[in-house]
Amino acid sequence: MKINFISLVNPYRKIVTGGSEDIRRRIAAVAREYDVDVLAVDNISEQTPHRKVPPKINLTIYPRKTILNPAKWLMPIPVFTRYNASLIKELKERLETDEKQVNVIEGLQSCLLWLGIPHRVRAQHYSILRLHNIESNYHKALANTVMDFTRYIHLLTSWQYKWFEAKVFPLFDEIHVISRQEIEVLTDLYPQIANKLRWVPPLVDIKEQKDGRNNMAITDKELPINRQNYKIGYFGDLNIALNVEGLKWFLNSGWLTICKAVKYAELHIAGHNSELFKGYEHVYTHGFVEDLDEFINGLDVLIVPIQNGAGVKIKVIDSIAWGKPLVTTSVGIEGTDDQLQRLVWINDEINDFSNSLLRIHDNYREAWKQAQRAKEWISTCYDAESCINKFAALTL
Repeated sequence: MKINFISLVNPYRKIVTGGSEDIRRRIAAVAREYDVDVLAVDNISEQTPHRKVPPKINLTIYPRKTILNPAKWLMPIPVFTRYNASLIKELKERLETDEKQVNVIEGLQSCLLWLGIPHRVRAQHYSILRLHNIESNYHKALANTVMDFTRYIHLLTSWQYKWFEAKVFPLFDEIHVISRQEIEVLTDLYPQIANKLRWVPPLVDIKEQKDGRNNMAITDKELPINRQNYKIGYFGDLNIALNVEGLKWFLNSGWLTICKAVKYAELHIAGHNSELFKGYEHVYTHGFVEDLDEFINGLDVLIVPIQNGAGVKIKVIDSIAWGKPLVTTSVGIEGTDDQLQRLVWINDEINDFSNSLLRIHDNYREAWKQAQRAKEWISTCYDAESCINKFAALTL
């Protein structure tokens, strides 16, 4: 079985995002069993892979362009600006063979590339739309975080996506969503696609300590907490308003409580635009971190204080994969399974959020053990095999 991924970004790009990492991991998982072609569009600066591409993956990257047909400009901007006629031509030639192929279209933003293939050709092959968000809901949530003119841009984009979703969802054989909750939401919004929906969560990338051991191999006598400081960590793209809003909620209301109770507490923030938070007491900003493993390994606990958003946050899955205790809001952990949610600390009130961090500090041995159970759980339920099995089950 031949599998094509039509990707809205270079999965092996230099500037890694949650979305690009989700795509890369699933492609790598599928390539364990199948030959995979990846046709991606991305910025000019991301036209070459910056990580090793596995042998069974044939990666071709095209520059992002804007479609010149003004009629298409009624679509959401992220859709009509991720276009490349050469990619469409190449894909069409590959599909005009006798071999039946599976085509995974990554995100609504890539749909114009797929729709550029004539219907008679598309109809001969199996198509899967991978949703990274319910985009209409995501932009509606973004609109609620701002009060300037960008609010109206997000509301317009939300409306455009709502129209686009209704138009394109029925065209696919399957729709893979990132969270269980999104299946319920999409079924309510678009009942006609209920039988197409499949839950395919982000894949975990189990991390190792610098000595090469998986965290699961560390005994509780080797707990990595340093009583000279209590290092709380956050990582994420702080060019995104939802992330900034969540971190401000924590810093403006809960951080002072922690600093008073634990004099040596430190908050370390990694990610684009982290310098926004330089002025806070005992807060250290690291900007974009090339080696996120090294950054995380030096921390005692991780936080995800996001207040609004949609879908599973891959940073949550990754945080758990590092074997660190995780304190998050219910929005941060939404879409994951009940067992995993029982193994992290979930608080939506700022006092409860701060108190969880203090309890973890006071009882770190037990918190660490719970974090290892969470890591063990996702290593079996959010692993590559679960993704491969979705493709193995296809009846073409």
